Amino acid sequence: MDLVCDKQFASTHAQMSVMGGFLAGAFILGSLSDIIGRRKILLISYLLNICTSIGTTWVPEFISLTVIRFAQGIACAGIITTAFVIGIEIVGPTYRKITGILFEFFFAFGFVLLAGLAYLIRDWEYLELAVSLPSITYIIIWLYIPESPRWLQSQGERERFEDVMRKIAEGNGVEVSPKLFDSLEFRENVKSVPLWIIFTSKKLTIQSLIIFLNWFVVSMVYYGLSLNSVNLGGNIFLNFFFIGLAEFPAYFLCILIIDKVGRKPVYCTSMILGGISCVSSLVTMMYLKEYVGFTIALTTFGKFNLAASFAVIYVISGELFPTVIRNGAVGTSSCFARIGGMVAPYVAEASNVLASPYNQLVPSLCFGISAIIAGCFALILPETLNRHLPDDIAEAENQESEGSSILDKRTLSLSEQGNHVQYTELKTFDNKV
Repeated sequence: MDLVCDKQFASTHAQMSVMGGFLAGAFILGSLSDIIGRRKILLISYLLNICTSIGTTWVPEFISLTVIRFAQGIACAGIITTAFVIGIEIVGPTYRKITGILFEFFFAFGFVLLAGLAYLIRDWEYLELAVSLPSITYIIIWLYIPESPRWLQSQGERERFEDVMRKIAEGNGVEVSPKLFDSLEFRENVKSVPLWIIFTSKKLTIQSLIIFLNWFVVSMVYYGLSLNSVNLGGNIFLNFFFIGLAEFPAYFLCILIIDKVGRKPVYCTSMILGGISCVSSLVTMMYLKEYVGFTIALTTFGKFNLAASFAVIYVISGELFPTVIRNGAVGTSSCFARIGGMVAPYVAEASNVLASPYNQLVPSLCFGISAIIAGCFALILPETLNRHLPDDIAEAENQESEGSSILDKRTLSLSEQGNHVQYTELKTFDNKV
């Protein structure tokens, strides 16, 4: 299939179809996960991804490619959103931020690995097959992933909750007293809560809109910088490799400081710095054209900051929204991210389309200004460091006024001590686990 020269925009359309699938999948599968459970949606997403990713290799023409890539986007959205939510719901407060950020490490690893594979395998069909075949292992991995205990508790599933927690305890060599389960509260006759209920609260509405805006911008700039790397000059494979490599130190830095200075300061600073680096690259493009390295360095620094922002926005969103709608809310946030991802290839392509001597400046200018504005809006959000995960709308509304020493009063949590895991019921307890 030829997607070059006069058909170059077709590849941009194909990229958009993936993000369109992400948009649909994040909204549909994210909401369904809050109703039927995280684990079921994860399996459905795994199976769909295996079929579509391998099937892409044999599509005969462009229309079929866009359709199957759209379906692949749906599957990826279900995997990313649901796996992330399971991760932060199954661990205690001590490991929540590490879980959220380590999630991004594998994304960065995929970027770096793809650059190397693309350099070695120049035929796109064989390249697609090379990156798709490992997805078969998803089914084996799924067998070892438990349902989210927090979701089971929020749904009143006492027996399944106890079964999952006992298996976790056995894996850590810990015995759980039956009396401990008796001290927990389980909701009875639970009805699904519609996602739009967050808009019945003025406070949550403002917070949600800011979260959605930031997901849109961080995704647009994050993907846009990667796609725009081919327009920076030099070796496109090395550009893509270094821009992907920049994510690793960003995630390490987040792990080191996010629990010391807070989620919001790290996020806002990285967004604004990322935007400034993008705008600064305009100077090197205009006046230092012969020094391509400066432009690549500034763009790489921008990607470093956007990677940190992407990691932290996941953590903030997971901690801000209540359990009853968390997966759906994170999924909806991801919808806005996918809209940003759909816009990104067109912004990056603007440098090749606009008939202007300054056409190559447009992508960086757009990405930079957007990141700065979104980072400033995020200053309005509450800090979620050392706060318990809210279970319902009332708890989410009162989250900022609770004080940082209050943890979840009803949920069963894991407090890590050495190599053992001690199960405790957290009442009004100083958050130093």
